[in-house]
Amino acid sequence: MINRKYFILCFILIACTVFSLVSCNNSGAGEEMSSESAVSTIEESTSAESESESAETSTDTGSDSEADTAPDPMAGKILTSELSLYTIVRSDEATASVKDSAVKLKNYLSEKWDRSVQVRVDTIWEGVPQYSVQTNEILLGDTNREESDQFIAKLGKYDYGYAVINRKIVIAGKNTITLNMAIELFFENVLNVKGFDTDIYLTAEECIIKKVDISDNREENENALKVMSFNVQVWDKSEERYTGVIDQIKANMPDSFGVQEADGKWMKVLSDRLESSNYEYVGIGRENNGESEHSAVFYRSDKFELIDSGTRWLSETPDEPSKVEAAGYRRIVTWATLRRISDGKIFIHANTHLDHKSSDARVAQVTNLIKILNTLPDYPIVLTGDFNAKSSERAFELITDAGYVNSASYKIEGDDDSHPTYHGYTSAGSAIDFGFVRPEDFVVLYYHVCDELVPSDHYAIYFEFMFNE
Repeated sequence: MINRKYFILCFILIACTVFSLVSCNNSGAGEEMSSESAVSTIEESTSAESESESAETSTDTGSDSEADTAPDPMAGKILTSELSLYTIVRSDEATASVKDSAVKLKNYLSEKWDRSVQVRVDTIWEGVPQYSVQTNEILLGDTNREESDQFIAKLGKYDYGYAVINRKIVIAGKNTITLNMAIELFFENVLNVKGFDTDIYLTAEECIIKKVDISDNREENENALKVMSFNVQVWDKSEERYTGVIDQIKANMPDSFGVQEADGKWMKVLSDRLESSNYEYVGIGRENNGESEHSAVFYRSDKFELIDSGTRWLSETPDEPSKVEAAGYRRIVTWATLRRISDGKIFIHANTHLDHKSSDARVAQVTNLIKILNTLPDYPIVLTGDFNAKSSERAFELITDAGYVNSASYKIEGDDDSHPTYHGYTSAGSAIDFGFVRPEDFVVLYYHVCDELVPSDHYAIYFEFMFNE
């Protein structure tokens, strides 16, 4: 009898032990699942918390109430005073200019609150806090966050802007050029205007998208000549800058255009990618070779016949590579004499780039430039270039003294002559790129600074004019 009772007791103890072990294993598996779930996005966590709160406030009957489905009224609102709590997130593959913009934003926010705002890449590593998704993030460009994808999907090729999505701030364009423009827009509209007030919100409704059309969309005038001038920036070349410059030119399809700082690499990109648009060019580099910087003139060979062309140095010995004494580099002028196929009208497009260091050098260069232009056949002349001089400087005055007028001041309609053409990727800038004509030759119909894109540290200038009958 005793043995039987003892046997039953042992059996019960063994059963309890087994049950306990099974329960522990199930509990451990649940903990592993929770650990994996912890890597889920902020939206899922927020949703889970919202459902938990709704469950607590639901009625005993289990029926859904309005409180269960109503969105959190604060979910899309961010106090500007909270921006010090945000982390700046950029793509791990961001370009140098985007990295610089991220640091600029970090420094600005850090200085405002005297605390270190962090810049992080968008890489996510499970279990590493500094590489996890956070609630408070400023997303720059095409990051791996869902909010970036959601906003960028709304943008056209050259559109840019910013938005508040799931308490994240998304600042983006579809390429590096427009992303940097979006960051500047955020500075302009938010940081420099709204300030950091405890009563000012950024809201989910604040989705600002700048729609960019880089063509002027003006009614075509078949008798007008269309000319551009573009300093393409010789340093910091990139595929996106190549594309931006080419797109800007193709959007306006000028009859002729002059370039500055176009070295051998730039000249190959321009000639190769514009060949299908019937552009050809004249000019050599300032070191009398194909690799140095050109002040070339491109023209549409389907509309114009090239009669003559040449390149001269802006010095006392213009027929050989040389420079004036005060100049930092040799400087040149290139010209193309073009006959319009449709009516036989002829004009000369001359293009140059003056010294960047010395006003005395620019005065000497312009003096030699006017001498060179005066030796050309007596056809109407349009003179374009980066003159590295404001309209108040003597070099500019020497050109106007020779009978030329600034097309920006002489146009019938268009941008003001004070509109900056050089910007240096800042909000400041100055007008130093010009298109000059002689009033007896042309009537300027329209002038425009092509500031829709920023593929260079200069904006292109574009103007339309007609022969003065």
